[in-house]
Amino acid sequence: MEMILTIPWNVCLKKVDVWCQDEARFEQQNTTTRLWAEKGTRPRAVKQQQFEYSYLFGAVCPATGDTEALIAPCMNMDVMKNI
Repeated sequence: MEMILTIPWNVCLKKVDVWCQDEARFEQQNTTTRLWAEKGTRPRAVKQQQFEYSYLFGAVCPATGDTEALIAPCMNMDVMKNI
């Protein structure tokens, strides 16, 4: 509400949209590697150590129901400038 009160007096509030936004990071982490082997042996197994991330930025205008979303594979200053 404080932000709305800072709108200059000559701007008609009917032309102002209020949007709510949120962001989230989704990740995929691999589980412990398991494999079948003969009893008493200790076979070596390669395990993937990388993590995979996706970033989701979403916004909604409660008055109109309009929505916008951006899914990005990485997050840095260049991505944020394009939002």
